Amino acid sequence: MEKCCNKHAPAPNLPAASANEGPLVDALLGSMSRPDEIITSLILSPKFLSVGTEQSMGLSASLGHLPNEAEQKRLDKVKGSSLKETAALLKDESLFLRSIGLAALNAGLDRPANYGNAGAGELLREHGEGKRVGIVGHFPFTPDVREFAAETMLFELADIPGALPRDQWEDAMARCDIMAITGTALLTRYMAYYLEHTRHALTIVVGPSTPLSPVLFEKGADILCTSKVIDPVSVGEGVQQGLPFRQLKKLGIEYVTWAASEK
Repeated sequence: MEKCCNKHAPAPNLPAASANEGPLVDALLGSMSRPDEIITSLILSPKFLSVGTEQSMGLSASLGHLPNEAEQKRLDKVKGSSLKETAALLKDESLFLRSIGLAALNAGLDRPANYGNAGAGELLREHGEGKRVGIVGHFPFTPDVREFAAETMLFELADIPGALPRDQWEDAMARCDIMAITGTALLTRYMAYYLEHTRHALTIVVGPSTPLSPVLFEKGADILCTSKVIDPVSVGEGVQQGLPFRQLKKLGIEYVTWAASEK
């Protein structure tokens, strides 16, 4: 297997991550519906990875990483372990192993009783037309948001064109009417930071890495816009091929939209 270094080297001058990030992760781990299920599959690619049991499959973004030698030794122990044991990797110092932990967490969470199936772009158009919209993450709907929003603000840990300077983040967040936060903020350890600064806004946590946990509502999210795998065999093959999400979803993934008002 190809190997690469997984040391997470954030850009300089980042705002301080929240001291509540650790407690948020602990609460998410404690919210698992089926923590004792045994892991039977682990599939890796630079785009996504999956953790599966006999009953479910969870996804997480890989953020471009594959395991180095030390991380591979940890992976050798994943199959046969419980979802709870592997989900605890979300607390690890390795960004790659945190991705494994997030996939295990997602495998151990059930769909809510009441949910919709709208995509994130559809939700943002419904709620954000003519408003100030903040976005954390790289999404295909961002150009569309620029068309219908009064203002679109990008918050990125990496230096990318169009992103706001980091010394403007908190003032800009205070002006947001709508905030879309990628679920991978749990991997970069900034989810609590974003949620704390956007409690006044309609906050949507977006993407297939997003856990279906009411804990995110308690911490400030209003809507979770994520997905569940309904055809693990086909989706697993797609993950192994390194397919992007727009292709994976055609293989057997269902959008799941859950609002705090429906919990």
